[in-house]
Amino acid sequence: MLGCNNERYHYNAGYGGSIWDACNFNVFSGDAQHLYDLFVLWRASLLLGNCTVYFSERSLVPATGKLILAEEIGMSEVTKERLPLLNRVKTMRNLIRYIWSMHSVCFPALFSFFLLIAATPTVQAKETLVWSVIDFPPFQILDGTYAASGSFDGELQTLMDKLPEFEHTIVRMSFARRKQEFLNGSHICTPGIFFAPAKELHLAVSKPALTHLDNRVIFLKSKAALFGRGNPVDLEALFKRKNLIGGIVAGRSYAPNIDATIRRYKDSPNLVIRALSGDQLFQMLLNGDLDYLIMFSHEAAFQNIRMGLNDTVLNRSIAGTPPYLYTYVACTGDDWGHAVINKVNAVLSRERGKDFYKQFSERWYPEEDRKKVRRYYPLMLAD
Repeated sequence: MLGCNNERYHYNAGYGGSIWDACNFNVFSGDAQHLYDLFVLWRASLLLGNCTVYFSERSLVPATGKLILAEEIGMSEVTKERLPLLNRVKTMRNLIRYIWSMHSVCFPALFSFFLLIAATPTVQAKETLVWSVIDFPPFQILDGTYAASGSFDGELQTLMDKLPEFEHTIVRMSFARRKQEFLNGSHICTPGIFFAPAKELHLAVSKPALTHLDNRVIFLKSKAALFGRGNPVDLEALFKRKNLIGGIVAGRSYAPNIDATIRRYKDSPNLVIRALSGDQLFQMLLNGDLDYLIMFSHEAAFQNIRMGLNDTVLNRSIAGTPPYLYTYVACTGDDWGHAVINKVNAVLSRERGKDFYKQFSERWYPEEDRKKVRRYYPLMLAD
């Protein structure tokens, strides 16, 4: 904001000081978004040697987001945020008409100042890109000692680094909330989702971004006798067993055949389907509240490590589930989302084949399973 005062004339575009026969530029800024305004004033101070630029912590913009200019000089209400050049010129005409008769140092000061504003290019604010992230170890690890070491963490950091045109914002959500945000049409993206639920939500979907091994039935070694030696497990037959209670994360997608079976048995009393994190369900498994979970093998292995346990669980593959699957980047399925995904695809095309990126898919798998991931990974690049 600018204020110039002398013994005869008073112009105040919001705030101003009061000094005899001198010119003061009073800048009130508490918002980093107004660096452009500060830059212009700095340039003005270099040119106007007899004027001083003052800064304070007061806000540049009223709560309404508008700047009310002095009515006595014919100024109307204008938007504060980076006026286009044409609007600035129109605004200056009214101001110049008023200060033309001012026989003091304020006239050349103000005149030069507004010439600088007109000549300085407008700095465009970056578009904000909101990423929905889920605490989903070891894919996305948001807390604790191993924070940011998941596969989605590495992928997301790469995307943020390679898309500098956006101001990236990370918002933590549950699976259920992410789904609702997409259904609401919120402009968000997610770094990891399976293809089937993404298509069901009509999202804009990227190329395959990461390769993973299949979901498994996870249970304690001490209860191995209850599950027999059958491998793979018939999931429908398992859900029908009244003597076993299984745990499912609400809103999470596992695989097309698994999701379909869960939908058919979602009202079964021996299935606990809640909007809980994987570590919460794993704790229920350890406490004996649940007999089995459905999760990835390295997801269970990570929980063992995180809790300081010594290989307490076993797993069985699930009949009808492919040995590997991909996750994708997805955004809201409108024009905005498709435009973002086009940029994401360009990054993935450049980065997926590089060694540093390949290791994101291998994170937290034991060596035997890493070999499997390496075997399946090239198939993703050809997709």
